[in-house]
Amino acid sequence: SNTLFNCENGEYFIGGHTIHDTKKHEILSASDIVVLSSNIGAVKIGQKVGYERFYAALRNFGFGEKTGVDLLGERSGFVRPPESSREIDKANAYFGHGLSVTSLQLAVAMSSIANGGKLMRPYLVKEMTDQSGKVVKKNQPEMIRRVLSEDTTMKVTKVLENVVSEKGTA
Repeated sequence: SNTLFNCENGEYFIGGHTIHDTKKHEILSASDIVVLSSNIGAVKIGQKVGYERFYAALRNFGFGEKTGVDLLGERSGFVRPPESSREIDKANAYFGHGLSVTSLQLAVAMSSIANGGKLMRPYLVKEMTDQSGKVVKKNQPEMIRRVLSEDTTMKVTKVLENVVSEKGTA
C-alpha cells in the first residue's frame, strides 16, 4: 500500500528503550523501510500489523519449528510468543532481533517467495540407491503450505530487488 511511516529522524522511544536507525530518516514508505533497513520503520509497520499477526506470519513461514529436512540434529529456532513478549521484545522482533532462526529456515522462507508463495519441504538427497543401483528412497518436491499469494510474492520480489540496488543497504 501507499502508507507512509514517520521514522522519527533516527530515534524512537518504546518500552523504556530507544530504538535507533543507522541513518536518520523522516517519512518512508513500507518499501523504502525495507530497502533502507530502517529499524524504526520496521517497528512502526509491526505496530500497525500487531504482534499476534506478525508472530503468526513468522510461524507460517516455518520459523520456530524444524523444517523436516533429512538431516540429524536440526534445531527449531525461537520466536517469542505474544503472551510472553514485552513491548521492547516485540519492537526488537519486528526488525529481526530477539529471535533465532537457522540458515536453512531462512533459505526455505526466502525460497517460498521465489516459488510463488509455496513453502517447500527441503531435502538434501534426491535419491538413494543400493549396491546394485536400485533406487531405495527418492525425495520429491513437497509443498508444506502456501504462505503468500503469487501477486504478493511479485510485490515482495520487487522490494527485495531494490534492497540490492544502488539505493538499498544489501
